[in-house]
Amino acid sequence: MSHETQRRPFHALFAGLLFPGGAQLLMGRAKAGWIGFGVVSLMTLVGWILLGERLFAFTENPFSGNLAVLHFLPVHMLPEAGNLGEMTLLWLVKGNGGGVPRDPEVLRVLKMPLPYEHLGLALTGMAGVLNALLAAEGLWLLAGSRLLKGVGEGRRLWALLLGWLIPGWGHYVLGRKRSAFFVFAGLMGLFAMGLFFSELRGVDRPLHYWWWAGQTGLGIPTFLASVLLGPLEVQRDNPHFELGMTLISIAGLLNFAILADLFTLRERDALGLRDQLARSRQPEPGGEE
Repeated sequence: MSHETQRRPFHALFAGLLFPGGAQLLMGRAKAGWIGFGVVSLMTLVGWILLGERLFAFTENPFSGNLAVLHFLPVHMLPEAGNLGEMTLLWLVKGNGGGVPRDPEVLRVLKMPLPYEHLGLALTGMAGVLNALLAAEGLWLLAGSRLLKGVGEGRRLWALLLGWLIPGWGHYVLGRKRSAFFVFAGLMGLFAMGLFFSELRGVDRPLHYWWWAGQTGLGIPTFLASVLLGPLEVQRDNPHFELGMTLISIAGLLNFAILADLFTLRERDALGLRDQLARSRQPEPGGEE
């Protein structure tokens, strides 16, 4: 295998991170690529309209010294960094990517809450996750292009995206109905427990920025909780709040790991290992019950 062939999958990954849908466009899947570009860019644009420069007010770029070059990249913004190309453009033009110190009064204004900031932050964050998943799908597809030849491309991508939006849905699409049930019940159970212990306040990105990055693994449930429950006012001190927030974050991170399992399931289908495994579990004729 040539050096160029070995690098090819990572070309898809970098293309996808720098340009929404770029991995799919690189593979000649124009429809999927342009749809991905449109959805990711629209979510980012609407989020930016709602937030403006307040998007950059929740975390600071920590890189300096020998790593100062990374100051020009919004790698400290998670999960927006998954949409690296568009966020870098915004960071350089409207953020502090140029390294110019900001006026203290400007910083004070940026820290003031906005009416729809929960919706704006949810949109930009989810756009980053969506774009990262599209780029990862392109990397995986090119890495196993020979192995996966003939396996429905649309079904692969839909399984990945649906498994992110609703935990377990990806397994259901691939015919793993029992696994889908356990994934959904387990993760949504953790999510419900987290909301219970946090008194519905465990998904609040402006107040708990880094925790929310892990919670994005739950897709639609996290998005709805961010928009509908995030703006609720805290009524009293809650000694169990951190437990609730932790449970929701664990559920999100677990679903990211489960999404990786979907890649393995598609490879198993491509090799016919699913049928082989099912046959191996059947009792042999005349064998003991």
